[in-house]
This record gives sequence, C-alpha cells and structure tokens, in this order.
Amino acid sequence: MWNKGPLLAPLEATVEVKERIDAAGRVVRGLDVADLRKQIEVLKREKVEAVTVCLMNAYVNGMHEEAVREVLREEMPNIPVSVRMSCTHRRLF
Repeated sequence: MWNKGPLLAPLEATVEVKERIDAAGRVVRGLDVADLRKQIEVLKREKVEAVTVCLMNAYVNGMHEEAVREVLREEMPNIPVSVRMSCTHRRLF
C-alpha cells in the first residue's frame, strides 16, 4: 500500500465551502459566499501562511474557484492563494 506521507496542512486548517459544479460544468449548487467568509475566519484563526483552493470539477468550470480567490483576496490580502484551475494540466504516460 502506498504511503502518502505526512499532511502538508493540519486538518484544522482545511475547510470546505458550500458549492457544487457537476462533471459537465453545470452549477448544481451556487457558491455560498456568506459561509465562505465564515470558513475564511477559521483560516485566519489557524494563522495560515498560504491557501490552496481545490474544488471538484473546476477543470470544467472554474467560476467558483475564481470567486473563492477573489473573496480570499478581500479577506486575506497578504496571503498567497493558489487556485487549481489556473494550473497547467499535463498527461503523463
């Protein structure tokens, strides 16, 4: 069995946001911005130094990841934010 190794961030510094985009890129549940702001308060209390945003199916439709990034920029302007949908994906053989 493959050992993933230690977590890069403690679970206490990992939050979920209320939203859902399906595999076809359709919005199933809109981004709950009020809840997102509450989750950002958790990150502030944990004194995170950077944030990575990784939402399911963002490779098809990145609108929620982009919205999360914008709210993070407002709420935590001095924290670097990495967004998955902005990464280049390469297929390795």
